[in-house]
Amino acid sequence: MRPTTDKDALVASQIAYMNIEEKDIRDAKKEYGSATLENIFKVSNDNIEKQYINRVYGNKDPKTTKLSEY
Repeated sequence: MRPTTDKDALVASQIAYMNIEEKDIRDAKKEYGSATLENIFKVSNDNIEKQYINRVYGNKDPKTTKLSEY
């Protein structure tokens, strides 16, 4: 397993502050058997995924933006 990077820590901290509805958690468990972030993204009709992208990347392109620019 590789060591945790600053970018990993940034992403994890932003996920921790996301507003995930209980309904999305229940729906993910019902549909897929577990409430992983990926499954919650799938059942939330893109609302949670958009929130995640906005919190973590803002208006920046995650493929080309350096951590120091966040």
